[in-house]
Amino acid sequence: MSNKEAKTEKIIASAQQLSMFVLLVALFLGTLYMFNGSLLFAIPTSVILVAGMYYIVGYMVGAKMGKKRSGFSFGDRMLWLLYAVISIPVTFIVLHAFNVEIQEKQTIEQQGIKKVKALSDLKREYENTYKNYLSQTERNMNHFIPIYLLGVLTPDELKKRINVNDAFINGMDPSYPTASVRSYINIEQMKFQRADTSLFGETQKYIDLQEGKIRNFSRLSINFVLTDLDEKLKLSKKSLNDYLFENADGKDIKFNIKPYTTPTLIAQPLTLLQKQMNPLLFVIILLIHGLLLLPYFMAPAKTYEGSRKPKSKKPDGVSEDVVVW
Repeated sequence: MSNKEAKTEKIIASAQQLSMFVLLVALFLGTLYMFNGSLLFAIPTSVILVAGMYYIVGYMVGAKMGKKRSGFSFGDRMLWLLYAVISIPVTFIVLHAFNVEIQEKQTIEQQGIKKVKALSDLKREYENTYKNYLSQTERNMNHFIPIYLLGVLTPDELKKRINVNDAFINGMDPSYPTASVRSYINIEQMKFQRADTSLFGETQKYIDLQEGKIRNFSRLSINFVLTDLDEKLKLSKKSLNDYLFENADGKDIKFNIKPYTTPTLIAQPLTLLQKQMNPLLFVIILLIHGLLLLPYFMAPAKTYEGSRKPKSKKPDGVSEDVVVW
């Protein structure tokens, strides 16, 4: 092998390695988004497709460099068929990575921030609901307890009006009922706050963490963050509503979370492709295959001229017109 041929092969190998590396990154991101951030699916899928492309393009380059004058053989055509078959899922996945990273990224971030804000609004409405309930309870207690102490109401009638138990009534100081009321309200408030923590978690810390991941578009966790926010909104509203219903005289949270729990298109490649269908995608498809086939285009085609039958050489001194027997 000449130095020129060795240099050419080295350049082709470098081009193929570069194209396969770019393809691996794009496939990894595309499959990561498609499979909801699952590395278990993203890693083997992207590696298998890249390996398949690497060997197919490598064989295609070899076939081109060893091409005969008669053109490609049947085996060469089969390589192109294999390339076409594998390039379909490869192109689809790479387009999804492009759509998410370039065309839909801002929309996904905005939807994610809205989910975070909805979670904050849900927590705020829960706090306002139980605070309003406690304020109304305190007003009722300040109104009915003095009447009870005057003997106008029986203990059972008082319990119906302010929803207290016998322990509270028996422990109340008749000379200073306001202190008992204040103590009761404080205890109830702490109870609702504890429920907030146990049912809702450390809300602000969770919100800050998820918002940071969305704004930074943490690729390894963005799918999980978005789906977790949807589940968190649904579960939190149900849990807090159940608690309010049982402990706040049937109160509930009216906040509508449905507009905020609509999934983004990050894990819906077909829908996203239909949404972002435009001439730019066809340019990207050409670039994808141009990059994949770059080593093939760079490879020189080695051709052989057909051998021509040499003329029979006459003995020295014999005319060309003389037939030698």
